[in-house]
Amino acid sequence: MYFSKLLKNAPYFHPGWFELAKAQAVQGKFDIAKQALEKALALSSRSEDVRRYQAKLSLFE
Repeated sequence: MYFSKLLKNAPYFHPGWFELAKAQAVQGKFDIAKQALEKALALSSRSEDVRRYQAKLSLFE
């Protein structure tokens, strides 16, 4: 998968984690999607990204 390869080379790239989460959710892999979103949230520093990731994570609760 493209995102896995990207994140192997740039694990700090939070938008990549977000895109991986979206791809996993579409495939019905919600546990993996949630983990990817949590990683994106941990790596993000801009408040707008933090809010977006938190909002998406709330959908898993």
